[in-house]
Amino acid sequence: TKKNCRSHFGSRMQFLQACCAGDQPTSGEQVVVKAEPVGIVGSLGPPLEPQRHFEAIVHRSAEEPLGVNVDRDPDGSLIIREIRTGGCVFAYNSASAVELKIRVGQRILKVNGVGGAAGEASAMVREAQEAKILHLEIISD
Repeated sequence: TKKNCRSHFGSRMQFLQACCAGDQPTSGEQVVVKAEPVGIVGSLGPPLEPQRHFEAIVHRSAEEPLGVNVDRDPDGSLIIREIRTGGCVFAYNSASAVELKIRVGQRILKVNGVGGAAGEASAMVREAQEAKILHLEIISD
C-alpha cells in the first residue's frame, strides 16, 4: 500500500508527520526530530577547503591584464605574490567556488601546458601574456 508523508518545519524542532516502519499510520501520528543547523543551506558537509592541486580556466580579453604579480622559482614554477583588482584572475576568483579560487602563495606549474620544468618560467609568462584562454595548473604548498 502507498503511504503519504509530509514535513512541517518549526523554528526549533522539525515535526515530521510520518509513517512508522511497516505500520499503517494512525491519524495525526507525529514523530519529533531535533533539527540541528548544518552550516550553509544546502551544504552536504563541512565548509570546503582550497584544493591543493587544480586547474583554473581563466578567460581574458586583449585589453584585460592578467592582474597578478609573480616571482619565478628555481624549480620553474611561478609563485603568486599579488592578485590585483580589475584583472582577469580577480574576475575568475569572483565567479569561482571557494575551493577553486586562486590565492597569494600558490604556485602556477603550467600555463596552457607550457611549463613543468626548471627554466620554463619565461615561457609560461609569455603564454600567459598572449593567450585569451588560460589553463592554469595551480598547486598550494
